[in-house]
Amino acid sequence: MSDALQPPPPSVEALTNDQPGEPTPTDAMPQPDTADLGPARVPILSNAPVAEQQPSPTEQRLPAPAPQHNYPQPYPQPYPPQRPQQVALAEQSVAIAEPAPIARVDPYNDPYGPPPPKPQSRVWRAIKWPIRQAIKGIYLLFSAAGRHRLATALILGALLLFIGAGFLTYRYTHPDTIDAHISTQANLPPLPSGVKHFIEGYHTYNGQETWDSLSAQYQAQLAQQGGSAEVIQSSLAQAKAQGISFENFVYAGGYIGSDGIGHYMIEATLTADSQKEVHNWYFVTDPNGKISAWANLTPSSGNASGQ
Repeated sequence: MSDALQPPPPSVEALTNDQPGEPTPTDAMPQPDTADLGPARVPILSNAPVAEQQPSPTEQRLPAPAPQHNYPQPYPQPYPPQRPQQVALAEQSVAIAEPAPIARVDPYNDPYGPPPPKPQSRVWRAIKWPIRQAIKGIYLLFSAAGRHRLATALILGALLLFIGAGFLTYRYTHPDTIDAHISTQANLPPLPSGVKHFIEGYHTYNGQETWDSLSAQYQAQLAQQGGSAEVIQSSLAQAKAQGISFENFVYAGGYIGSDGIGHYMIEATLTADSQKEVHNWYFVTDPNGKISAWANLTPSSGNASGQ
């Protein structure tokens, strides 16, 4: 049977204008099995004649309806989240164990420990004790000075003033005996230490001081001729026994060469039995100030050199 002889399908208006009490053609149609659900197929209806419709109408697949959720958002899972219930905890007693006392090991009886240190000797302890006390005293002194800076400054100032006053007092009461009996002319170079100690040795009858004022080369030269500190001391002791004294010395002249060698002239006044005699002593010194040559240039003494 051809498609042209088939009756046209009912229109949409006929399907929608049915009475509520009357059965519709859809009610008489068999219902599909719910277990065999698939995409719904809906035929396309049209009022056009059957002859004008397409011989094979295309089917349209509608998407499946989205499932509806009744649980609160934003939990897109089939079951709402379950929160654990707060369970009241019962009070529990806590026992605190006290630490065991540390056992003290006797180092002398411990078989596994190192050997005990050897006791220090009494001599070493006696040496360390004053050193330790001195270091401790210095530490305490500086600590106190750091805490009391003003008082420390005043004490230091008073101490420096006391030391300066003591030094000046000592120099005033104890003048330099070497320069006290030496008169120096103006515009002359200062006397070296060797000449001063030579004069002081004669003034105090000290032969060793006079010998020490000589240079090593000059001492060796005099030793070859039989000279020594004992010889000078014997000569001065003889002069003292005769009542000869060396009281006054005048620095008459001197100069220092470019090589550092100095030349000096001293007038020594000898007093014996209220009689005075002037001797001219000539000295040559090395750059270190030691006497390298000495001569008595007094005409009356016969130019006795080294005497």
